[in-house]
Amino acid sequence: TNPLGGPVINFTEKVLRNQIKRILNPNLLIVMKLAYMVPLLIFLSSVICTEQLVYMDFLSLFITLVGLGIVSIAKLSLGRNHSWTGYVTFPDAFCTGSVFSYVRHPMYSGIFTCIIGMLLHVLFHAPLPLSLINIIFSAFIVYVLISSANAETDHLLELFGEDYQNYMKQVHPFFPVRKYDSEASSKQQTEADTSHY
Repeated sequence: TNPLGGPVINFTEKVLRNQIKRILNPNLLIVMKLAYMVPLLIFLSSVICTEQLVYMDFLSLFITLVGLGIVSIAKLSLGRNHSWTGYVTFPDAFCTGSVFSYVRHPMYSGIFTCIIGMLLHVLFHAPLPLSLINIIFSAFIVYVLISSANAETDHLLELFGEDYQNYMKQVHPFFPVRKYDSEASSKQQTEADTSHY
């Protein structure tokens, strides 16, 4: 079992029990999952074929590892409320701690960071046609992830209304522009409540 709440393989079971809802076209999700493989395979073949490492390779690896770290921390922070791209859960509260205090969609930010890291390596080592293919597939993946993030935002707004709106006002979806301040959010909510009277 997963220490974060139940068996790892219970995703399909949760979908069947309406505990998880699909928010993107299933065909688009299949294409995106297949598309993930193209930049990854180009990156791996580029790494394997690299004869000499340059400073950009170390930067590329560092950026990629930072992205993986962000994704891992975000998944751990969500715990049992984690779902796959294109799906949402029905949590009792939305997450504002850990990396979620800096960005609303840190898993996607982490994936974007990984894509940038891998792309840097590919651009320096792979032939131009492979680099262009990598860019095209990476852009498609980013498009689908942004679409999913927008649908997730709509879902959370529907569930949590003004509380989530106040969170949105402070925290960028993908870039750590500023940290969430729950006290400022509570103050805004109090001011909004008193202005109605």
